[in-house]
Amino acid sequence: MPGPTRPLPITEPRKLAAALRRLDERERRVLELRYGLGGERQHVLAEVGRQLGVSRERARQLETKALQKLGTQGAPPAGPRPAEHPAFLKSFVRPGTLFSLQSGPAHGYELRQRLRARGFGELDYRFLRSLERKGVVRSSWEGGGDGPERRVYRLTPKGVRQLREDADAIGQVVAALARFIGDYHEVAARLEPDGGETRAGGDRTGGVATAEEGA
Repeated sequence: MPGPTRPLPITEPRKLAAALRRLDERERRVLELRYGLGGERQHVLAEVGRQLGVSRERARQLETKALQKLGTQGAPPAGPRPAEHPAFLKSFVRPGTLFSLQSGPAHGYELRQRLRARGFGELDYRFLRSLERKGVVRSSWEGGGDGPERRVYRLTPKGVRQLREDADAIGQVVAALARFIGDYHEVAARLEPDGGETRAGGDRTGGVATAEEGA
């Protein structure tokens, strides 16, 4: 099967992963399919176009544009970094993935869309492969009728048990966070000024004259 004619301008895995995250969704997906990234096999342009719902020529244009962008991202861009999801959300990627698969099999791209819709950010294909090595998911190549084969992921019995454990752990975290938020608002209400600010030590100033001022 004919593969891409141009090599990727970035080959170091971490730099490539960072550069791919800066592309828009369709450009990133084109490169994943064309170059066999993230557990995919290499696809011809016609197959890429069918998956994205565009013509072969449009898929070629997207590939060219994506490669041009990668070529300018050999070094991290200057200026502020793009906004990222809070780090603690990464701990919810596993239960989010398992929960998404509980409703039925899905290929990697579909799983990424589901997690993004729930606010968990990007799903790394290497993470999916690590879940497979742990036995909580399994995958197989399946054809899509007239479309190309795709790697489809399924939840295993071990994955069902892991999801149950993760859900119980999340419930405990939610309860702890609820207590924290309640305590926070209670303390914050006491510290808010009501004619004078109540300090953490209990002293009240402002609106009350000191002995020296009253003399």
